[in-house]
Order: sequence, then structure tokens, then C-alpha cells
Amino acid sequence: MAKKKEFKQQKVNFKIRGIITRLGDRGYKEDDNGMWHRLRFGVKTSKTNEVPVELFGYKGDAYYWSKKEGKTYKHDYDNRYDKPKGVDDAHLIGTQINTTGTKEGAKNLHSYDAVTAILEDFADGDSVQITGNIEYNTYEKEGKTVVQSSYSIGRITKFSEPIDFDHKSFKEVSAFDATLMFMDIDKVEEDGEKYFEVTSRIITKKDGTYVDTEFQIPEHKVKMSKAFKKNLKWGDEIKVKGYIRNEAIEAEVEVEEEDEWGSEEVAGYGKPIVEYKRSLDIAQFDQDYWKEGDKENGVAKGKGKYTEEDFEVDEFNEADAIDFDDEEDDWA
Repeated sequence: MAKKKEFKQQKVNFKIRGIITRLGDRGYKEDDNGMWHRLRFGVKTSKTNEVPVELFGYKGDAYYWSKKEGKTYKHDYDNRYDKPKGVDDAHLIGTQINTTGTKEGAKNLHSYDAVTAILEDFADGDSVQITGNIEYNTYEKEGKTVVQSSYSIGRITKFSEPIDFDHKSFKEVSAFDATLMFMDIDKVEEDGEKYFEVTSRIITKKDGTYVDTEFQIPEHKVKMSKAFKKNLKWGDEIKVKGYIRNEAIEAEVEVEEEDEWGSEEVAGYGKPIVEYKRSLDIAQFDQDYWKEGDKENGVAKGKGKYTEEDFEVDEFNEADAIDFDDEEDDWA
């Protein structure tokens, strides 16, 4: 039997800077038994772009990481803030909360406590910077696999100086940094929009579990789209950076026909609806990673890294099956 492919988890990191919106009870949910709670809210990164973020907190074990020892230490929930004895550099793997924007104001919390801290110490209108990971999960609906993504908070920092979208020095920060597996690229034209859709595979676990999802290359980046189509092959691992787009588009619902009273909608007083244009737009491609890998960290080149066979599920071998009709108990 051929050796099983060794997988390395791929990540999509994000960084946004903006103003908190919709923080409060509406985006809060908790377990009836008090074992977990979750918080969701938005961050406006410009006048039109708003990124939804969330944090899930569970009353589970706490983990500490020591770079010097190269190992992880586990503590139960009740002792979550007790550092491992004799391990000076151990730090809690959790969520960093910073309410002052200074080094002294940063505190690392267990995720369950971090949800409470954000509710207590932050509010709508606060200017913040948030970093974290885009997490993916799937579910089946009407015979199709649906991929969902969530922007999980890893670090949140409040600024004392408010962000002003109208200031001449304002520069939007709504970005992602991803390692993923390239599958295909196609030109898409829909609803008057044109762009290049990059179908990608993201390996979410070391056992090879993955989700397939899409990124975009904007229409104007013709040079990049041509380079992708010409040079990249199915299975290449690539590193890209780009922009998170979740732009609100407001429109009015116009009723063309009269109702039973002969009434019709009057322009300017229609029912407003808001739709969102959501995409992850690739703006930068790491050629060195694709060609050479990351030698410093022992990562092989991305070009030709995976094949379709790597993701095939092993066929069931009848000779390896346990005969449950055997009268003798092999485990006795």
C-alpha cells in the first residue's frame, strides 16, 4: 500500500480596521446549560463595506503553548489561568482583548471569558482593529454541499482615536492572507459584473479534511488572471493576499402594477432593501512560495504539491474486516 499523503492545515487569516456596529443582545446566543455562548457583530471598514465577525466561547479545557519547550500544556476549565509551573514562556492559547491600544492594555483570555469581555468593554461606534481566521464548515441541503464561512476573532484592539472615513489620510484595511490549493479559474459574467472565479480547496485538518470554495480576481487584473490560467495547475499550493468585500447595495422595491385601490409606489418612497456583494478579491500572488516553498520552515514548493489521488478515500478491503460471527472473542 502506498504511503498516505501527509497534510498540513491551510489557513485564511484576516485583518480589518473599522467601526463596530450591531453589537448587543441581537447577536448574542447562549446554551441553556451555560456551557457555551456566541457573539456576532459587524465592523464597518468603509462607508459601504461591513465585515461580520464572531467569537464562540466554550467552557472547555485551556491550552498553553511553550515555544521554548515546543509543546502544549492542558489545564481544566476551572484552572484555566494557572500557568504551567516552571515554564516561563508559556502563554494561554485564547483571544487577546485590548481596550486601550497599548501593550499594557492587552490581556489574553479563555474564549468563553473573551465573549463576556467584548460585550462589557466594547460598544457600537468604537474604532477597532480585529485579526483572526476565516473558518469554514459544510452542510448538505437539497442534495448539495453548502459551504459556510465565519470570521473568528483572535485579537481585538480598541483605538482611542476614532476612525474617520472622510479624513484625507483614511486608508481602508479589510484584508486576507491565505494558503490554499488551486483547482481552476473561469471568467464569470453575471448581473452586469465581470470577474475571474478561482476555485480553491482549503485543507482544514491534518487528516486531509477539506472544503472547496471560491475566491475572485477582479476584471481589471487581466495580467494576473492570464498568469493564473497559463501557469497554475490543479493541486498547486499557493499563497495569496487580497481584500474582503462585503459591500452594502441599497435599492428600492418598485411596484409596477396598481393594487386593488389603484395605488402605486411613488419614486423615493419605495421599500428599501439592502443586498450585499460578498467576495474575497485576490490582489497579490507569492511567486517564491509557489516556486521554492518556505525553506526556512521546511515547507516544499507549492507547484505540483497535491494530486487527485491524495484525496481519494481508501477502498474497503474485505480481508481486513472483523468477523463478528466468530464465536471466539479476540479481545477477551
